[in-house]
Amino acid sequence: MNQANLIIEDSYNCDYLVYKLAIWGKIMKQRKYLLFASQRNGNRDVLRMQAKNFTVGKTHLFGIRKKITLLFFFIMILLPNSYFIQGEKPAIEVTALHTNLYKMNSGVNNWIALVGPDGVLLSDNAPEGLAKAIKPELNKLGSDKIKFIINTHWHHDHCGGNLFFGKDAAIIAHHSVRQALSERQEISFFGEKFKAYPEYALPDLTFSSRMKINFNGEEIEIIHMPNGHTEGDAIVYFRHANILHIGDLYISNHFPPIDYDHGGDVEQFADNLQEIIKIMPQDVRIISGHLEDGNISDLKAYQEMLISTVEIVRREMMNGKSLEDMQRERILDEWKDRGKHVTCDMWIKTIFHCLRQKSQKKQIQ
Repeated sequence: MNQANLIIEDSYNCDYLVYKLAIWGKIMKQRKYLLFASQRNGNRDVLRMQAKNFTVGKTHLFGIRKKITLLFFFIMILLPNSYFIQGEKPAIEVTALHTNLYKMNSGVNNWIALVGPDGVLLSDNAPEGLAKAIKPELNKLGSDKIKFIINTHWHHDHCGGNLFFGKDAAIIAHHSVRQALSERQEISFFGEKFKAYPEYALPDLTFSSRMKINFNGEEIEIIHMPNGHTEGDAIVYFRHANILHIGDLYISNHFPPIDYDHGGDVEQFADNLQEIIKIMPQDVRIISGHLEDGNISDLKAYQEMLISTVEIVRREMMNGKSLEDMQRERILDEWKDRGKHVTCDMWIKTIFHCLRQKSQKKQIQ
């Protein structure tokens, strides 16, 4: 094995690395940072990061949950050499889904490009730092003229490209997404903070329930799925291709992150999955916002996991158990293999918070 002290000079390389580490190390990106120098010698792979203005969000670090601003961060981790090649930018993998329809993948994030004589429509796009790498890949597919961008929700790892393409493309989203992006935001669950987007990067066309677009010979239906992952989640169905882009409403073999600061709710999340199962063709191919694709059977199993874990937490709450009791007793240990990005303890906390929030609202009413 070789030693690789990674030197990455482009900020979007840094974003790519952070989102990889967000899966492996529960490290949450808050600010751009710089990495320096990549050389190879010695006996092992070493990832060395020199950080500037980079904040680790609330994360378990040596068993302690805290926020740290790093001036220098050094981590030893085994990585395949294929992830980083000196002087090269992280690859965007392109997979053909149907005529003129492609899935683009940055290792963690997935988004969809519809490319044809009318130009390009993107369903979601890359995190901000990766966005400028999209156009060269689109050019290989026949056109890099982005005419429409659909945001499935407001989280910046799905709409960072608004900042690069928003001056030339029309951005479409649920009306709550425009509101969220126009203001400074914080997701307390992950300790992440985000600046407001400039006017040109905000959605131009908004909807409340659903919207249809005919573009490049494809019929695209955008449907609001309220208050699941966030208040403004939307699914994007490409009817002729029978492809559904589901955003963050399905992440294979993971607990879903629920942004309850911005309208997310675990029970409504499960209800939304039931609605999708009801209205979509049984043979639809599902493209998640992250990681592996799925199908209706996968969605049913995902919903069953949500319902089962919610009922366990609800029962323990009714028996007088505190959040700390449930975490200590590892009541969701049956599903521990899903506790990757969102750990079992975090998932218990999510359910606990959502159920308690609903109970408090009922008491007020």
